[in-house]
Amino acid sequence: MTLINSFVSDLELDKELIYCLKNRNMEQKFLYMDEAASFYYQTYGHSSTASPVDFSTDEYYDILTKQFKKKQRFALISLGCGDAANEKKMLKKLKQEGYNFTYFGVDASRQMLNLAVDNLADLKDDCQFLCADIISEDFQDEIAQLTENYDCRGFLFLGGTISNVNQTNIIDSLYGLLKKNDLLFLDIRVRNSLDNSADLELFNFYAGYLKEKKMVQWLLTPLRNVGIDPSCGTLNLEMVKEKSIGAILFKFNFLFNRKFIIRLRNEVIHFLPEERLELLNIRAYYPDSLTSFFKEHDFKFVQGKVNAKIRYGFFVYQKN
Repeated sequence: MTLINSFVSDLELDKELIYCLKNRNMEQKFLYMDEAASFYYQTYGHSSTASPVDFSTDEYYDILTKQFKKKQRFALISLGCGDAANEKKMLKKLKQEGYNFTYFGVDASRQMLNLAVDNLADLKDDCQFLCADIISEDFQDEIAQLTENYDCRGFLFLGGTISNVNQTNIIDSLYGLLKKNDLLFLDIRVRNSLDNSADLELFNFYAGYLKEKKMVQWLLTPLRNVGIDPSCGTLNLEMVKEKSIGAILFKFNFLFNRKFIIRLRNEVIHFLPEERLELLNIRAYYPDSLTSFFKEHDFKFVQGKVNAKIRYGFFVYQKN
């Protein structure tokens, strides 16, 4: 049986959840906790808005393998791995072709990691799983110790995960986590241009989420989990430009239309009419601006590929 090494306690999660609710900004991890984990994949996997990418196909697989040599022993650390479906085929192909690697799946949701363990059961001893907050000091110390004897390390940020979190926070955290010459692999939604009409097309794309019953149910799951009645408000989508990184931010939030009170542990939280609780952030990046953003934080661009048709990009950066 594969063990999951946990650095997150239920008490810590409860405290963080209360902090998020008080600040009206739900951390993305709470969309993937408990029953929401399997519900997310049941929903998103059948969504008409989903754009799955197969990393075992030559166009993406070759970008990854170009960075490593078969004689090297390398670590692949997947940050926010979820159920590891994004990398499953790619990892099996690496093993079949004789690459010497260990996969470290990292996620704050134990439920997601349980799915990942099942998904990657065939890899057996080539996998380790950590339930952790990737910006925590405990995790950074642990991953440094676990990978200290590897020839090289590659950090995977797949599934567009990087777009969900505060950008200045995550880039500084990545700088502290990665060592000199470590590689960072990103897949992201891209903006084909800086033109407003193109951004409107993306807005309409994500607005489609609000028309899909199962997707709406998933977005509302964190509210139900803390006792908020979804009938006391409505889901909304906002679009905000973030010029410093050349991104468009799509913010899904819950707008209260009447007063609602919840009690968690010993805390009482009041939500008033017209208050917004942020649930999910998604970004689409203009590649040149994103690369400039990384460059200013001492990462160099190594390689990238953009599929303009599906507005998708796969990029490799290296810490200087």
